Amino acid sequence: MPHVKQQARDAVQVLLTGLPTSGARLFPAKRLPWDNAAGQMPGIAFYLDAETVFPIDKEGRQRRDMVLTVDMAGRSQDDLLLDDQLIAMETEVQAALGGDPKLGGLLSEKMRLLRVAPPPPDASLGDAYMVRRHEYALSVIVMEGDPTQVAP
Repeated sequence: MPHVKQQARDAVQVLLTGLPTSGARLFPAKRLPWDNAAGQMPGIAFYLDAETVFPIDKEGRQRRDMVLTVDMAGRSQDDLLLDDQLIAMETEVQAALGGDPKLGGLLSEKMRLLRVAPPPPDASLGDAYMVRRHEYALSVIVMEGDPTQVAP
């Protein structure tokens, strides 16, 4: 069985696949710089990045706190259309993730939106005119030495 981080990523991919605005333009990895000629926009890139692990009891259970980053990229000559496109993607992403906030029981508590922000100032956006970033908190409890199984 894969690591719980991979299981979470795969569950998120299922939830975000085929959203109305982004369609099949979904990338389960950091996707910078964006390439309009390759048909990547409007699109969504997502990944699990930072992870903190700490023991929670004497039985060997560990809590793994992760940050899910979701970047939504758009491109349009019309600023209003671009803003509408990104707002639509933000709404669709939040609704999709809110539809299964514990990722089918994988998470120990509901994922929650931590922050909405632009990407870091040093990020190369490529052909994207605008990118919005959402960061979500995810928590999983596993047994020490076995990061593939959710602990009871």
